Amino acid sequence: MKTFLLVVALFAFYYAHSQTVVWSEDFSTGGSGWTISSTEGTNDAAHNIGIVNNQGASGSSPSGENLLHVTCNTSDGFCSSMGGPGSVYNAGGITAITTAYSPDAAFTTPNSNICSGDCISFTDQSSGNIASWQWSFPGANPTNSTNQNPTSICYSMAGNYKAFLTVTDASNVSSIDSLSIVVNPITNAVITANPSQGQIPLMVNLSTIAPANECNWLGDGIYYNGVSAVNNTFLLPGNFEVCLFTQNSNGCKDTSCINIVALNVFPADTSFIDVPNIFTPNGDLKNDLFVTYSQNIDKWSAKIYNRWGNVMFESTQPNIQWNGYTGGNPAADGSYFYVISATGRDGKKYELYGNITLLR
Repeated sequence: MKTFLLVVALFAFYYAHSQTVVWSEDFSTGGSGWTISSTEGTNDAAHNIGIVNNQGASGSSPSGENLLHVTCNTSDGFCSSMGGPGSVYNAGGITAITTAYSPDAAFTTPNSNICSGDCISFTDQSSGNIASWQWSFPGANPTNSTNQNPTSICYSMAGNYKAFLTVTDASNVSSIDSLSIVVNPITNAVITANPSQGQIPLMVNLSTIAPANECNWLGDGIYYNGVSAVNNTFLLPGNFEVCLFTQNSNGCKDTSCINIVALNVFPADTSFIDVPNIFTPNGDLKNDLFVTYSQNIDKWSAKIYNRWGNVMFESTQPNIQWNGYTGGNPAADGSYFYVISATGRDGKKYELYGNITLLR
């Protein structure tokens, strides 16, 4: 804002018994205004007090790049003297006061609807001759700031919050604004692995409390989507990373990973059979077959039934590889039942049965 200029009064006689007193000021955009008053009211007609800007329009308290003239045309002593802004002009009681526009607090943020754990920034959009900024962020870290445009304000807990900005100008006049912040919860990607270590072939049950439709499992050689529990067999020794990715209806994501340790510590002729519990024959080349895994099996008999007891698939050779078709037609989505009878080379006998879920 430009410094207010009080120009020397111009005394001129329009008539034999009148005088003119002129005040002038150069205003900056959004800067100050004039308030002109007298004991008999603003723009007092009785004493011919007037306010005119450099464009000729009349009115009080102009803003922008204006040059304001205040005139008082009387010869009764009402306008006989003048002083600086805020002065009272002799016995007539006229007052000319320069007043800065009050500050107006305002601010924005790129995203006021976020996920727990997210950090955001705020941009000051206040107007006025601001001298200081005081921010308050209840529930966030940090909880306050004196920067004009604070960044990295982080919300760790879901909930509804408000951010506050108080601006103060050089005259110690303040203004406050607030903005609502919605922090949405994430679906925690917590994995339970049972067991997480053992000898190969190692069948591990992977599960989570997250809803199935929010889950995506990914690891060394495995991919499962839309399930909250899976059985996976690790046939080779090594350390394997398995990760769970969750995304809920708010678009909030979470990720966690665990290590599975598969050890090669059993005799070479040891037998085993592993049976999965879900497959998705939708042609995306991921989990399209219902495949059992086995080793050192001498005798094998397996059948898959639908809910009415009809045989959908059968095999006398070790391991099932069912593509989800029966009689050349795709089987319907749903639950099926398998029965496997087998004998291992080590003499171990297997009588296995359970449910299979088919999802396309």
